[in-house]
Amino acid sequence: MSESELKEIIDKYKEFDDPNYRDYCENPERYYKNLKKRLGIKDRSISTDEQAVEFYNKGCAYSEENDWDNAIKSYTEAIKLDKNYGIAYCNRGVAYAKKGNLNQAIEDYTKATKLDSNDEIAYLMRGNAYSDMEDYDNAIKDYTKRIKMNKNYTHDDYMVYCNRGIAYFEKGNIDKAIKDYDKALELYSGDELTYLHRGRAYAAQENWDKAIEDYTEAIKSDPSRERQGLAIQAYSYRGYAYFQKGDWIKAIRSYTKAINLEPDYDEAHFYRGCAYASKGDFDKAIEDFAKTVELNPNNKQAHEYLEQAKAEKRKSKK
Repeated sequence: MSESELKEIIDKYKEFDDPNYRDYCENPERYYKNLKKRLGIKDRSISTDEQAVEFYNKGCAYSEENDWDNAIKSYTEAIKLDKNYGIAYCNRGVAYAKKGNLNQAIEDYTKATKLDSNDEIAYLMRGNAYSDMEDYDNAIKDYTKRIKMNKNYTHDDYMVYCNRGIAYFEKGNIDKAIKDYDKALELYSGDELTYLHRGRAYAAQENWDKAIEDYTEAIKSDPSRERQGLAIQAYSYRGYAYFQKGDWIKAIRSYTKAINLEPDYDEAHFYRGCAYASKGDFDKAIEDFAKTVELNPNNKQAHEYLEQAKAEKRKSKK
């Protein structure tokens, strides 16, 4: 039974002055719980077994502490006591996913959707698990199912569109990816991750100007650098876009920003070296290629470019 159908029943109880309605005024949560129990409605979000609820709450507490092993044990105990405790399955799935056990996570999310076909969170989380497994077709199906379930978009819905956009991108469907990123940013214009990913999509189309705009927005959206790894990527990707446009100076500046945040970022050193070499500054190119080799001795291209830069430097002195 859907929440809208339940609301209709509740409204009827109000109309007929159900004596239990006074419970609603005093304690709405208790009223909903008791009403659903009387009507025999299975609700994934509640359990009538107090001990199951106690174990579930322990699981939530352990999850808050990132203690996934004990969280799984607690959710499992809750499920043993109430086989229809859908949210316990869903939360246990999250814990399994955090431990890298994606197959078990998907199994739990699937059980949650069977107990409640309107479980939006379970579809979203299962989509994320499929995406992490690079099963993008099933990820897209789950994200799409989640989107169709709720047309009254809220701020939080941007994440579903962003995640589906990533799945489309990984499948090579760039146009659909950009469309989803656009919708995500319409719902929440301050999400730096969506700007980063849309920038990558524009870069895949070699639309370097739009890519640069989005990478810049990604950087601006996180001024406190709470997600430093994202900022490093944004600076590096923007450096590559400038490089493709032949703007060596701006490319160098962006790569330098990335290196300032992560001094041992070998790819940023490598591509900054390429930019220095392109503008004829072979001394600095040699420094960056040498640093790349130091950080990543297996980078054959860095070894090759280092020797080329040395050769070009010798030529310039003749």
